[in-house]
Amino acid sequence: MQPNLTQTIKFKAMILGISMGLALFPSKLLANELPPLPQTNAQGDYTASANTWWSWQVVDPDPRGLNCRVSPEFRQFWLEDFRPGGWQDDFNIGEWSVVRRFPQQTVLIADNAPAGATIMKDERGLPWVKVIIDMPTANNKMNDICFVRANSKYICPVRTSVPYFSF
Repeated sequence: MQPNLTQTIKFKAMILGISMGLALFPSKLLANELPPLPQTNAQGDYTASANTWWSWQVVDPDPRGLNCRVSPEFRQFWLEDFRPGGWQDDFNIGEWSVVRRFPQQTVLIADNAPAGATIMKDERGLPWVKVIIDMPTANNKMNDICFVRANSKYICPVRTSVPYFSF
């Protein structure tokens, strides 16, 4: 059985990237050094410095868990019809339906597709982290996602040893 050509190319590209990283920055990668943890502004919001951080832990003390929101329209757009610049409506994320609740101490993985950003701002300018709730299947091209408030009252960045790669 011959492997899927696309998967083979992606795997080889990933190996090439890791190899080049080891060649250029061996001590940093081998020591597993990570950038500093993202910081908040005076309101406790995580800013653009957190836009590529992939691992967050729920600290929200609400016994019902941390709300994660998405609208049916955005979910359909995200899973089926994503194209850069295709979403034209304002993000009113705080009004979207709660689709998941994450208990305190849950570690969330941010989704960095399609352009490497994990944080989106709503119409009020408040940041939200786009997190993965279901990994793609053979029928999906994208992860299923929802949004949690990017504020220190609800989440905090945590260090993990392996970053999330999005292909």
